[in-house]
Amino acid sequence: MAKIGIDAKLVDGRSGGVQQFIIGLAQGLSKLTSTDDEYIFFVYRDQAAWLEPYVAGHCRLYPVGDAPKSPTWKRTLKELPYLRRMWHWIQSKRKHQFVTRSDGFIEQLGVDLMHFTTQRAFLTDVPTIYHPWDLQHLHLPQFFSSYEHQQREATYQVFCEQAQMVAVASTWIKQDVIQHYHLSPEKVQVIPMASVLSDYPKPTPTELAQMRAKLPQRFIYYPAQTWQHKNHLKLLDALVLLRDEYGLNIPLVLSGTMNTYGRVIQKYIQKHRLNNQVVLLGYVSVVEVQALYQLCDMLVFPSRFEGWGLPITEAMASGVP
Repeated sequence: MAKIGIDAKLVDGRSGGVQQFIIGLAQGLSKLTSTDDEYIFFVYRDQAAWLEPYVAGHCRLYPVGDAPKSPTWKRTLKELPYLRRMWHWIQSKRKHQFVTRSDGFIEQLGVDLMHFTTQRAFLTDVPTIYHPWDLQHLHLPQFFSSYEHQQREATYQVFCEQAQMVAVASTWIKQDVIQHYHLSPEKVQVIPMASVLSDYPKPTPTELAQMRAKLPQRFIYYPAQTWQHKNHLKLLDALVLLRDEYGLNIPLVLSGTMNTYGRVIQKYIQKHRLNNQVVLLGYVSVVEVQALYQLCDMLVFPSRFEGWGLPITEAMASGVP
């Protein structure tokens, strides 16, 4: 019997597709019957509720402390982009130990294989699977500070080299990782992401009616955190063009966690008088996501860079154009 450790230490709602990937992994592994292997999902004690409903069978949760809290000064940096850029510039001039070694926890637990589902990892003699997800920092460097670029390059290279298998979601990302980090094609395996909507709780007629009451009668839908590469502003540009040049007023519903760049999007909406045309929902529950797919006329997905692009898969599974 093998003991497989799986890193699921996420804060609910902040990791987008990675969180959905871990849920799908838990669902699939929980359905295995012809195995004696044990799958241990390491979670934050105060952030386990999002994964708990999907863990059963040979899988179990293992709390490893509460999620770290950002100090006040770090939260301030996030709210003030200019100070954040200055801080990252200062940090980029210093020497940093980006790569850390295991504290011995998984070794003492007797883990036979460690699956790093996010881009963070640590050095260990235990065999590993590693997910770099994408190399966006190389293709769209304008969205990363020099410090963030250094951090990604230092960690991705080391953890890809350490891993027995590097997992990516598409053939294009596989070629990108092989070329940049000089890995053997055999080490990098393509594992496409699948929608897990079918295993989520379905909205009741009452929940569907409540969601419908908050939304335009017809609308297009874009689910994405407000990262800059998600390209919300270009989508809003298109709405302005259609309205001003062609007299078409197309309602848009946006969902996804609002990070600091969300303020830029909100200001753009106000500046271009889109308040009555664009609905910002922020982070929504899995039940609300299903309701949105049922109610929308179509999905729009203008993102400039994706390791996979899970909403497209979800829309196809939901029968949404």
